[in-house]
Amino acid sequence: MRNALLLLESQPSDFNWTPANVPTDFRQARGAVDPFFLEIAQKLKLDALPSDWDRALAISSHLLGSSPVLNGGAVMSDLHGTYQRIVDKGDGYCGDFVDVFVAISLAAGIPVRAWAFAFDGFGGDGHIWAEIWNRQLHHWQLVDVFNNYYFFEEPGAPLAALEFRQALMQKSTKLRLAPLHSGARVGWIHEEKAWTYYQRGLDQWYLWWGNDVFTYDNAWWVRRSGPACLNNFPRFISGLRAGC
Repeated sequence: MRNALLLLESQPSDFNWTPANVPTDFRQARGAVDPFFLEIAQKLKLDALPSDWDRALAISSHLLGSSPVLNGGAVMSDLHGTYQRIVDKGDGYCGDFVDVFVAISLAAGIPVRAWAFAFDGFGGDGHIWAEIWNRQLHHWQLVDVFNNYYFFEEPGAPLAALEFRQALMQKSTKLRLAPLHSGARVGWIHEEKAWTYYQRGLDQWYLWWGNDVFTYDNAWWVRRSGPACLNNFPRFISGLRAGC
């Protein structure tokens, strides 16, 4: 299955769609939302928050701040098990955090997709993060939930993924990062190391061509394949679109 991936080269304009005009071949989450994650969204009182950015911060803070220690490392479980390991034990790598972030976002009604970048020619070494569609501002906003960052050039205006990439490419002197949750660890103690990391792989950005975490999690072939397939939904069921 890993060798059956479809990697298509695209232009920046191919990624400028919104939830109102999603490409027909993008694997959208459809059907009922998992009640497990609906309950989490309710416990976090996400519907009472004033904006989708506030909801994204609340979800991030919940995942980053529930456990006193963040250990990292791949969980390799289903969505329920991954969520519990993140909040109870602080386990999980970037893919785990993104899968669960997407699940809670969908439960809260927030449109969401996932971007990634590679360091090795799309061979597997890289990073993945989430991008929400802020329904109040009608704008995408990038959330690096695992590393506990968001990015901006103007205070109060979190950048979209492609805006952030463009700012990196242009070496913008206004580009800044800030923690999603001030009480949790950030990806790097020394900020310059974060910028070095994000500069790597600028020529290997891509968009996971789907957000159907619940469909994947419940697929019989995933369950039968065992832990090796679980919690890697974009790598297996969604075609990849190479960005820029």
